[in-house]
Amino acid sequence: TILELFSVTPRHFDTRVPIVFRRHCRTNSSMMMYLVTTAVAAFLGCTTHASAVAARGKNGIYGGEASFGFTNKIEGGGRFSGIDGSTIDETNSDAMGWPMIDFQAVLFDDRPVGAWAPPIDDPAKRQADYSGYWKFTFNGSATVTLNQAAGVSIVNSSYDSTANTQTTFIKFETGGYPQVANLLVVDIKNSTRNATAPVGSGVTNLRLVHEKYIHAGKEDQLFIDEWATLHAPFSHLRFMGVTATNSYTWRCGGDNAFACSVIEWEERCVPGMALWTTGGFPCIGGVPWEYIILAANELKKDVWINIPVTASSPFVKGTNTSGDKTKTYVYQLAKLFKDGNAFTGNKGLEGKLYYEHSNEVWNFGFKQYGLNAAAATYEVNMTKGKSDLVGNIPTYPEKSWGNCSYSEDQKNSACWIHRRHARRVIEIGKTFEMVFGEGALLKQILPVYASWTIYPEEYFNHTLQWLAISQKKSVDQLIHAIAPTAYFGPDKYHKDLFNVTTPDVIAQWYYEASTNNTNRTKTFATLKKKFGVKLAAYESGPGADVGGNSGSSLANLIYANRDAKMKDAMIHDAQDTWWGNGGDIYHQFSVEGKVSRYGCWGATEFWTDVDTMPKGSPKRQAIEVLSGKTQEELRAIVQTRVPAQRTW
Repeated sequence: TILELFSVTPRHFDTRVPIVFRRHCRTNSSMMMYLVTTAVAAFLGCTTHASAVAARGKNGIYGGEASFGFTNKIEGGGRFSGIDGSTIDETNSDAMGWPMIDFQAVLFDDRPVGAWAPPIDDPAKRQADYSGYWKFTFNGSATVTLNQAAGVSIVNSSYDSTANTQTTFIKFETGGYPQVANLLVVDIKNSTRNATAPVGSGVTNLRLVHEKYIHAGKEDQLFIDEWATLHAPFSHLRFMGVTATNSYTWRCGGDNAFACSVIEWEERCVPGMALWTTGGFPCIGGVPWEYIILAANELKKDVWINIPVTASSPFVKGTNTSGDKTKTYVYQLAKLFKDGNAFTGNKGLEGKLYYEHSNEVWNFGFKQYGLNAAAATYEVNMTKGKSDLVGNIPTYPEKSWGNCSYSEDQKNSACWIHRRHARRVIEIGKTFEMVFGEGALLKQILPVYASWTIYPEEYFNHTLQWLAISQKKSVDQLIHAIAPTAYFGPDKYHKDLFNVTTPDVIAQWYYEASTNNTNRTKTFATLKKKFGVKLAAYESGPGADVGGNSGSSLANLIYANRDAKMKDAMIHDAQDTWWGNGGDIYHQFSVEGKVSRYGCWGATEFWTDVDTMPKGSPKRQAIEVLSGKTQEELRAIVQTRVPAQRTW
């Protein structure tokens, strides 16, 4: 009974959900009961992981939330300011974002989280091993000096006037933080872009490559080998985070604020830009879509993308300023995935494409919620309720959220908002089918309707019944899968318990928390069967919300995520709780990422762990098991691939 309290908590916590345990965990009696229960369970040996693993059946579809490891360490990640700290923007940069003045560049900051504002979150102070020589190049010439260097030094610097290229070798010593800090900041002074440019005109095309790839003749290889190794186990890769899905934002105000916040295809980020940002200069977005195609084709993977909430579309009135539907963002995105362009070698995506409308449009904390809400309410109000978003269906008449009738006070707007999100999934699919051709939808192009896990009746059942009625088709003719999350683990309100226990016990709590998701999984499996679609977890894995923890509480939680028991917990969650109860697609969030107060999401913390931890972390070991592939098969994927090359 006590362990049932450690059920899954959504990564994006909503204050409407009562946290009963938050009250109980602060009482001495409950604390004592928990400790006694845990001790008795340990004494009796209640959990036998070996027998549980032996009983598991065939795996389902296994995907991962992708990260990017570029051979050019600073690909698209420029962070520039004037030498005096002034702002670098469109007034003193070229169209690709390269400064046209002397400047300071933060090439990377991969120190442990909290190093810039102690205390550091990770008690072990782990950071990637960047030891060795790095080749720093750019077009133009300048005086290069280090700023804020610890364990870092410049070896030499030279300028090739024929190639108009300056090369500086920088050495990182071997050692841990703080003797060696993974922070590389350089000052670029006395800069000239070319032989005829004045002093102070800046430089372009900054690159930073480790000696490992130089000696191997792989300097122009786009992605590092470690990246390929960590992503090889998955059948598909999701690119929500790296494409900055959650960062598209308002550009104006007023009643029709959504329409004037729309972005067009020409505003997106492209390869060769100094930085990728949703700030508007030099582009709006994250990693360019071309990299997604190149990455997927290199590893022969399907992809899962998230369409920006503000992307112009043929089906959204007021968002196509040109009047030509073929020039809209969504249409051009579909065309890129079908045909590619010069950056991709004129090759489109070779595999299948899953897509969502943005990410977590239900989440009140994300801007896409507000943007979708603004578009829905404006549409209903402008039509005086004549929109197809309005109207009741004979389901749940006793529920307030089931009332979708029109009212000027907008009291039923929540229902309209859910419906618009679902409708956008269908509209995006229609656009992709225009490009890929009739019959591609639900075969090569796979629409996913993702929404809020904890309200399956309101956000899934009710909304999808309306969708079928409004589109005059059954749900299985419209979408490929429904998708909640499937995180498991104790949450931040158990931090009092984290202080009085050990990491291996916390890791065991993850296992039990996964089991407690069984009924929820079965609920969604029932909905999947009802609508005749697949059941996907768009994000899943160990997902304790660690925000608000510090000190020994946070330390124990971080160590728990490194504990050997996490392997069994992850296997148990995917195989037993998800696939074993009717789930089809399990999506690991995420492949790579460091630990911190904000979460321990990464199955591997650093790319360099691939070399320094040959057996992998417990989480990575679980991923290999869940992939259903042998280590020989995984090595073959990496060794036989044809690496994408940088051609720009």
